[in-house]
Amino acid sequence: MIAAVAGTAWRTPLGRELRAVASRLLAGERAARPSPLFDASAYRCTLGAAIPDAPTGGRHRRFLDRVGLHALEVGLEALATAGLRPGDPRLDRAGLFVGTAGPRPRWEEMLAAFSGARADGPWACGLQKLHPFWMLQHLSNNVHALLSMEAGIRGEGATFGGGIAGAEALLAATRALDAGALDVALVVAYDSLLAPEALVDLGARGIAAECGLDALCPAYDEDASGAVPGEAAVAVVLARPGELPGEAGRIEVATGVDGAPLPSGEPRAAAVAAIASRISRGDRVVDGAAWALRAQDDDERREVSTLVDSGALLTTTAAAFGKLGAAAAVAQAAAWIELLRRRSIPPIAGLRRAAPGPLSLVASPAGAPGRSALLLSTAAPGLASAVRVEVA
Repeated sequence: MIAAVAGTAWRTPLGRELRAVASRLLAGERAARPSPLFDASAYRCTLGAAIPDAPTGGRHRRFLDRVGLHALEVGLEALATAGLRPGDPRLDRAGLFVGTAGPRPRWEEMLAAFSGARADGPWACGLQKLHPFWMLQHLSNNVHALLSMEAGIRGEGATFGGGIAGAEALLAATRALDAGALDVALVVAYDSLLAPEALVDLGARGIAAECGLDALCPAYDEDASGAVPGEAAVAVVLARPGELPGEAGRIEVATGVDGAPLPSGEPRAAAVAAIASRISRGDRVVDGAAWALRAQDDDERREVSTLVDSGALLTTTAAAFGKLGAAAAVAQAAAWIELLRRRSIPPIAGLRRAAPGPLSLVASPAGAPGRSALLLSTAAPGLASAVRVEVA
């Protein structure tokens, strides 16, 4: 099931304009910074890669948090780049597919309210500070509902939750297009691993970097030091190949789960490769899963090398963006369509000492050896996705 990408928009830790962000990726920039949103000194990981821009907001602030507001904005922008605006009759057969990690507490409001609450105290001692819509603010499908209303999308769709929810949304959209249930699909994925509960989880599982910025080494480095939590909101407009003008590239998606994951909860490299094998076609560029843990990185290189061309290049956008959770697969797809159109491959940001092993690590910007790339991402419990991107 192959779908054409006709429009994109995003908010990433490296910025919001597609071409500018691609240029920053090619320059080897990385977004990691010390505690970008709050004092994280009590957490195992004190680094993060945050979206630098504030969302426009407006009336939907009462239902959506900061990243959810970004998701609403990128959905509308992606439709506009594809030439689709509210009221367009083509939206009658358009569907909306949203990927999110699931409910994340709105800590700023909750702490202000609960810090003064007492079991024997009156309502006014703190709980009344919560917004009347407090419970509704945590619904996983809020972005889906508000975006479908704002955009005028009337077709089928779904909201997916979990660590690879963006990839699941992409896959569902391509299947709906292939079945003829829709003519256009808007896919939106958003997540923030900078939330306190996400930082605790990543630290407890041994996934996150526990060093300072000066000592940070990315995946595939001899001294790989763990992943940096990040966040993003990304949207792509999909259609059947040849049916929308402005087609930028084509994608194919595979997802799956490892029933016997690693102690960290991450899937084994062999399971990731098995999932990727459903769509790989001897590609010559890989955007790796990038655990940034030496043993897992080595396993990934060994397993994935059996799927791709013998001289394939290995890089990772996660070294620049940070780990993007549910938004990772859609962000990778958007990035690589632009990079492959430029015929350019970005280096592994921050790479100091390339670890030996199969596949050739990209240490400086390189020319693309082909027109396709295989993009990998993972999450707990045992979840993995693969996206194959190809441009004309």
